[in-house]
Amino acid sequence: MGKASASYSDSSSYFCWDKDAFYNSMLDLSLGSLTSYHITLINNTVTELQSLHDSILSCDHHPRAGLPLLASPPAPPRRYQPRQPLPGVATKQKKNKNSSFPLKKGKSETITPPYEWATNRRASVHSLDSLYFKNIHEITGDVQCRRCESKYEMGFNLVESFTEVAKFIWENKCEMADRAPDVWMNPTLPTCRYCGQENSVKPVIPRSKKAINWLFLLLGQMLGCCTLDQLRYFCKYRRHHRTGAKDRVLYLTYLNLCKQLDPNGPFDR
Repeated sequence: MGKASASYSDSSSYFCWDKDAFYNSMLDLSLGSLTSYHITLINNTVTELQSLHDSILSCDHHPRAGLPLLASPPAPPRRYQPRQPLPGVATKQKKNKNSSFPLKKGKSETITPPYEWATNRRASVHSLDSLYFKNIHEITGDVQCRRCESKYEMGFNLVESFTEVAKFIWENKCEMADRAPDVWMNPTLPTCRYCGQENSVKPVIPRSKKAINWLFLLLGQMLGCCTLDQLRYFCKYRRHHRTGAKDRVLYLTYLNLCKQLDPNGPFDR
């Protein structure tokens, strides 16, 4: 009997574990590449460990036998952390699965890159790894105040701004139902640095669609300032169906730009 009690006592040291800490550590190891399959696998593992833990505590010889079992803590909310770019390593983007969509005759998909963070393909930007390889950490663009009409250049930190957008998608994607939320459709604009007017600085969007600063608009969460025609242009050259209302096309634009930056992120439809 003494041996049995000692055995169970030793076992408790292995199975008195923190479910919340285990779950969070698994999420931290994923670094943004966690898929629904991995989440299911983690949940199943947690359930099996909890059952084994409970069965040990229910044994007659266990020192905590007869004591009420504590309820398992709720699973923490899902988190997204973009994988940190590897210095000096540029990753190639995956080929779009819809690349079989034909282009009109006379239209070339390759262009002269309008910005250093854009590729030579229409509506395409470099990945985070490639941008770090090029030592690009800030994305700039032209804006104009609607009140005083001042024009100037504004910049966004690449990683910080992208993480904010990606985290929003990661936490709200299921509720979006393939439609852009109101905060994307009617974005809150920056405050003018000259007249101080809030929600007044709009991005300057070129008439030529191939010169649109897509990455700047994404990081500033100002893609909603684009017209439906401009968003359909993006979806056309990213091989997405471009029919439907603006909220649907805008949703596809956000997801695809995030996918270009982080190909392993949770940005599939």
